[in-house]
Amino acid sequence: MKKEQRVNYILLTFFTFFLFSGIIYSQNTIFTNQVPASTGNDSDYELGTKFSSDLLANVNAIRFYKAAGETGTHTGKIWDNSGSLLASVTFTNETASGWQSINLSSPLLIQPNTVYTVSVNSNVIYPITQNELASQISNSFLHSVVGGNGVFNENPGSFPSQSYNNSNYYVDISAAALNTIFTTQLPTQGTFNDGPYEMGVKFTT
Repeated sequence: MKKEQRVNYILLTFFTFFLFSGIIYSQNTIFTNQVPASTGNDSDYELGTKFSSDLLANVNAIRFYKAAGETGTHTGKIWDNSGSLLASVTFTNETASGWQSINLSSPLLIQPNTVYTVSVNSNVIYPITQNELASQISNSFLHSVVGGNGVFNENPGSFPSQSYNNSNYYVDISAAALNTIFTTQLPTQGTFNDGPYEMGVKFTT
């Protein structure tokens, strides 16, 4: 076998196992053009949204809609479905109202078809649209969860698991899906040891 033929052969077999070329999709959020219908001021809460992803993804930021008149420090949290805390970050440089966003110190990898909760504490005034989460809200690979969504806890900082009228409190994430060129492929015709070589795969997205 000629050297050039051997190189082509290796590209088609050996490195289907050892080369995993990652492709990162653009950032997505759960909510896009939704806006609060009203506000509440009956207490301070931990308010959240249950969500899932169709794809393996990195959560890079937490965001929330800040109602006019809301004050104080806000901390965003991401929890697994059993209430274990996975990530936490304190918001800085907030504006007076509207969407606020803060990057996590490092991306949080989330699994596909798995329920998570993102939450932020409210101190004085919070946004609310009742029954908005009774139907699924989807944006690309991210989805809200139908059934008992729009969650809260009367103790700020604690896992929010109660729900009232599937109310949307406008707590959200920003995430990028991950993918690879190769998935279940394995070498089928052995290996070569006549190198060294520089190996690669041409790809598009």
